[in-house]
Amino acid sequence: MKNFLFLIHMAPKNEFESVATFEESDPYIRWLSIDFALENEAGSSSVFIYGEAEKADDAACLFGALILGEQALRDGEDLKDICDACNCDLYEAIEELDCEGLLESPDVLECNILYIHSLELSSTLMDASNLHRFFDRIPWYVFQHTNVMPQIVCYQIASVEGYYEEAASKTSYDRRSVDETSPQLFANNGYTSSESGILLYKIVDNGTLLPCDNADNSSFIEDNRSATKERVSTTRSF
Repeated sequence: MKNFLFLIHMAPKNEFESVATFEESDPYIRWLSIDFALENEAGSSSVFIYGEAEKADDAACLFGALILGEQALRDGEDLKDICDACNCDLYEAIEELDCEGLLESPDVLECNILYIHSLELSSTLMDASNLHRFFDRIPWYVFQHTNVMPQIVCYQIASVEGYYEEAASKTSYDRRSVDETSPQLFANNGYTSSESGILLYKIVDNGTLLPCDNADNSSFIEDNRSATKERVSTTRSF
């Protein structure tokens, strides 16, 4: 892949107001919105790195929630109760993971969970031969800016009639990434279907997320912006 530029937006006090009108979140839930761009000298967008504008093309947009299960369990809280009080989609996802036996699995010791509500991809990413690498690195991107590594990443297949049709009609990205066939993207990139078929999930292998992967000599340039417009920029090689 080309050089990545990515921005992460997190609202103060762990609250995130989105067009989906999510309820005020619990202290153990952090709503995230991450925008990705690909460096391109002829790009249509500008991203500021170290005070200089870099030309880029929009590549992807991820919206979801980071469930801080490790801290919640340490504090004696119940993940189901936390998610039930926050949002019905989160509760259904946690229920599915519990039915799969993952909340008490020895393979998931800390139980920090990244719930992906939506993932929009550009045609460049959709057609990339190494798209799986983008999916593999999603937990690492989240870790870079939250200092929390998800042990499980999950995506819930929408049950609301017309959801995918509406998403495809509104997206500014490739319609294939959000239409009725889009859940197959997760299945094709290492995600397992729950027994009921309504959730796709992946247990994160931290050994595959090392920050030095020179397989294609890509470098990822990151621009971190909070809701208060504070900016921290770093350069890393992969």
